[in-house]
Amino acid sequence: MGYYRESVDVKNLGPKGYQVTRSIKAEEIDLAEDNFKIVGEIVFSCNISGNEFKIQADGTLSGEVELMCDRCSRIYTQKIAGSFSLIYLPIIYCPADKEEVRLYEKDLEVSYFDGEIIELHEIIREQILLMVPIKNICTEKCKGLCSKCGVNLNEEECQCEKGSDERWNALRKLIHK
Repeated sequence: MGYYRESVDVKNLGPKGYQVTRSIKAEEIDLAEDNFKIVGEIVFSCNISGNEFKIQADGTLSGEVELMCDRCSRIYTQKIAGSFSLIYLPIIYCPADKEEVRLYEKDLEVSYFDGEIIELHEIIREQILLMVPIKNICTEKCKGLCSKCGVNLNEEECQCEKGSDERWNALRKLIHK
């Protein structure tokens, strides 16, 4: 089975645009990420409208990803869902790479397309990457791993000595005066 690929020809949009809804299996999505894995299917819905000078893409995406907790290293599943509103302009309007350009918030919603095609699989890939959290925490109460012995503090208490770092002793003496 290959990767999901779908393109929209901008010149053939018509007045109503192009509406698409897809359920895409995890193995059909081209993600070269090793810090998460898609579980099940991604549900994608998008309406694309406009002309060859400006394209508007509005839609939603939802699914589940498998992540590793940054505190305790446990694998857990998290739902991702969100909506997006993107503007595509022809590549000729893109500032040259050598120019230093000040970006405003509205500029972050603009992408550029080369030629006459909008690649839906690229929209899906980008939105998944934006929805996956930067900091992966399995639960708010996650205690993590012991920094000395490495035991998972959510599952058991460590047997490490509860001593403090000697470098703080001078400060403790000042407090107790």
